[in-house]
Amino acid sequence: VAAAGLIDDHTGAVLVVGLVSAVAIQVCMLGVHLASKSRAVLWLCAAPSKWDPHARQIERLERRYPAKECARRPPREDHPGDDQMMCVVCLELVVAPQRCRTLGCGHEFHDECLRRWWQAASQDRPTCPTCRGEAEP
Repeated sequence: VAAAGLIDDHTGAVLVVGLVSAVAIQVCMLGVHLASKSRAVLWLCAAPSKWDPHARQIERLERRYPAKECARRPPREDHPGDDQMMCVVCLELVVAPQRCRTLGCGHEFHDECLRRWWQAASQDRPTCPTCRGEAEP
């Protein structure tokens, strides 16, 4: 009779250890699955241009109108002392050594301001913030 109780105690312990092990394996498998999914989501977030046509269009515009250091402008003859330009996106002066982009229409903006303008654009074709001309002919 005592031997029967000993077998039941060991069987119960083996069942508990087996059950805990099975649960631990399932938790590990779920963790691996979620980690692989999060890497895929991070990849999509880190590389939106791979799947977003608007982001690809902005990349083309950034290549077409590269950012450069803003240059000091010579004074204008019609407005003496007016040698500075204002970014119409942020309404701050465009001065050296900030990074700027000049569009085909000749309007100049801070690099970051123009990128934000293009990214916020809901229209199909990004435009110049000043004249609203298409930035990409």
